[in-house]
Formats: sequence, structure tokens, C-alpha cells
Amino acid sequence: GYFSLGLGLDYKPDSKIITVTFSPLTLNTVVVTTKSLRTKYGNKIDEPLRWEVGAQLTGNLEYTYRDIKISSKLSFFSDYLNKPQNIQIYWDVNANYKVNKFLTASLRTNLIYDNNILIANKSGHLAPRVQFKEVLSLAFSYTFGEFKK
Repeated sequence: GYFSLGLGLDYKPDSKIITVTFSPLTLNTVVVTTKSLRTKYGNKIDEPLRWEVGAQLTGNLEYTYRDIKISSKLSFFSDYLNKPQNIQIYWDVNANYKVNKFLTASLRTNLIYDNNILIANKSGHLAPRVQFKEVLSLAFSYTFGEFKK
């Protein structure tokens, strides 16, 4: 698990589509309870919690056009105490399309790059790598009974 607490500034221009947050003092906690996974996430084998102190820059975008809603969050974090040149990158994009009154289609992508997370290649060599996940879903929604707004 990842937990983050930061002290900084939040900038929201008049358009209300984009927000930018800069936190020069951010505390990140990495929790890995399974011993066999700890070293793969940058924790020591006897360290279920790892603390990182650094700076974080986050940008958020939320845009709606008719039946399409797109949101995106991009975060950069640099750990002051442990190799500050290694920037951790987290990027989430979520797109929703309301097909009709009952159906909604969603596409979500997540990109992560963190030098502390080690991933094995085909030959078993552990190294930092880009992680990418995408989820395509279709949701059905129906209200039973009377509904008043």
C-alpha cells in the first residue's frame, strides 16, 4: 500500500479543468506486509514500512463533453533522502462514455515508473521497468421503483 501526506500549494485556474499541486514537503509511506515481496518494492526484508520524504508535483485534468467524461492525474515524486534524481511517475487516465440511459463504457489506464519497484524479465533479471495496465468495462444501471430528483 502507498500513503502520501504533503504540505504545499494548489493552483486552480479559472477554467476549472486543470489543477496543479506542488508539495515541497511530502511524506510517502510504502507498506509491504508480505516478506517475500518487500525487496521487490524497495523495502528491506525486515522492513514492512518504508518512509520517503521529498517533493511531489501533481496535475489533474477533468473534462466533460456531452456524454464523454475524461479525467487524468499525473504525479511526480522525488525522494530527498534516497537518490532524488530517480523520479517516481504515476499516471492515471479514465474515460467514461454514457452510451444510453442504462449503459456506460469506461476505459482506464495506469502507468507507473518507480526505481524502487523491481520487475523480472523473461530470464529472471530484476530491474526497474515501466508498468502499464488498462481496463475496459461496460456497466449496466437500472433503477427499480419511482425515482424523484
